[in-house]
Amino acid sequence: MSGEVLKRNLEILRGRWGAGAAAVLEDGGGGGGGDGRRLTVERARSGALTLRWDGLYLHSRYDPVLEARRFAERLEPAAVAFLFGWGADYFIEAVIQRLAGAKRLYIFPTNVILFRQTLELFDYSAIFGDERVELILGGAAALARALKEEAPFSPLVIRHPPSLKAASAELAPLRDLLEEGLYSDFLTRRWQEMDGEMRRLVAGNWRRYSTLEGVAALFGTEQGGRAFVLGAGPSLSTDIEGLRAGWDEAVTIVVDAACGAVVAAGLEPDFVVAVDPHPDIAELLGAGESKGTLVFAPTVVSEAVDRWKGPKVLAFLSTMKGLEAAMEEKGVLFSGGSVIHPAVDLAVRLGCAEVVLAGCDFAFTDGFSHVEGMPFRERMENGSLQRRIKGAGGEMLATSKNLIAYLRELERYIAAHGGVSWTNFTARGAVIAGAARAPLPQSGG
Repeated sequence: MSGEVLKRNLEILRGRWGAGAAAVLEDGGGGGGGDGRRLTVERARSGALTLRWDGLYLHSRYDPVLEARRFAERLEPAAVAFLFGWGADYFIEAVIQRLAGAKRLYIFPTNVILFRQTLELFDYSAIFGDERVELILGGAAALARALKEEAPFSPLVIRHPPSLKAASAELAPLRDLLEEGLYSDFLTRRWQEMDGEMRRLVAGNWRRYSTLEGVAALFGTEQGGRAFVLGAGPSLSTDIEGLRAGWDEAVTIVVDAACGAVVAAGLEPDFVVAVDPHPDIAELLGAGESKGTLVFAPTVVSEAVDRWKGPKVLAFLSTMKGLEAAMEEKGVLFSGGSVIHPAVDLAVRLGCAEVVLAGCDFAFTDGFSHVEGMPFRERMENGSLQRRIKGAGGEMLATSKNLIAYLRELERYIAAHGGVSWTNFTARGAVIAGAARAPLPQSGG
């Protein structure tokens, strides 16, 4: 039976996509299949077939058909759409049915070997025969051409998360970009869809702290200066020692989670940027007798703000929506999902001409999530290390898709602020595009 299904699928593939189809007919077809990974078929609890690729379920183990229908129901109508992913026939059919009014649906399988193996399992003849469906089998170059042609029509981009995780090695950069898109979509919706508890926290903090000065009052007060911006990555303890000699001459900006490590090292930050609603932030901000300024978003629990002994200013984040009047009054800092983004933006808005990044690993250096002594610090087990990223020394470091998304947002920010000099002083973290890996430059003074 599988031979007949494969034959029927391949006949249609050859008929419609002759040149492109050849790539999936060859063993090893460029999809990373030489490692022996296979697609396995299982019977879900509902009785439908579900698929597993190298331990990763592409569809639900319980009711994959229902899951596919619900996935499709969330899609907006569109004249042109690009589906990044592949799977069982019921999944593709659910998307096609939802987009019944579409003129063109481009499908880009993220793993050619996986795609080929499904041809032996499911009859895709109706899907391949649909004139609106266009399979992109020529890799990233063919995808780029199609996207360029359809750009004037503002196509709908559909990301199938399990397919992104199963992407072949050569498509890893594209996978990262698409996963960033998923996270960016989440950020842009976050403030309209906040749960009740977070809404109450933000509203309560605005009432409680609305008389405080806003971060806008700080903008432009450090023209031409050098800023040290410290994240809470595992390398921070080493980085602090390297920064110590130049600490007093720099504008020092520390993220909330790094505050404890900096204070424990006997250093006083000029600014601490806090956005995290976690209650443990109160303990970090309450440590020591800091005279620096706390720059906090209304997402921080009031206990943490009240425990800060130095000056405080209120800042809103660029991802917040529906708070425009308050944001205009107090000032806004850029946010890309991590506290490091508003911390870096603060340095630039202060007017600093040079920004030195430290503790910005964007990786699980030595197997840890954060700097030693930080309450959130976890040892990351091998099973949770889903990604690899190039380290400053050329080695591949364990990381996560969220950390990669934060890194890419920072790199885009750096690229957009070319008038600032950027140095990555993090001892053993990921490469940060646009930030030179170099010894700390000597102070101009």
